[in-house]
Amino acid sequence: MTGFVSRLRNQLVNAVEGRTFSTWAAPRTWFESTSDCLTSIRKLAADEQVDCIEVTPPAEPAFFHNLQSASRAPQQRIELLTARYSHPLN
Repeated sequence: MTGFVSRLRNQLVNAVEGRTFSTWAAPRTWFESTSDCLTSIRKLAADEQVDCIEVTPPAEPAFFHNLQSASRAPQQRIELLTARYSHPLN
């Protein structure tokens, strides 16, 4: 874990000093990752490749209601979000 943190720190320092931050546009296509959401976020943060496949956007009409209902339950919100967004750039 220390190696990951050091790599991430160096990457962030270099990005800030070099002013290389870019903005991301909202995706036009929905993706699912071959790994779980938190692993994908870790890979993206470390500038590693995240494998994904194009899929149909989820049709979960109750998702936003469930997310709002869990406003005082952080663990439940994390579970809802990581289940829906297996590819974090969606």
